[in-house]
Amino acid sequence: MSSKYPRSVRCCLPLCALTLEAALILLFYFFTQYDASLEDQKGLVAS
Repeated sequence: MSSKYPRSVRCCLPLCALTLEAALILLFYFFTQYDASLEDQKGLVAS
């Protein structure tokens, strides 16, 4: 049973999904690092 989607979608979609996943992982990584560094700065100012 063959896929109902065209060949261009079957080839391009996995690459697009992996690219989007990698971009989101990097985005969340940098946001969590930013929050951690902000907490460190607050601790330095308080002491």
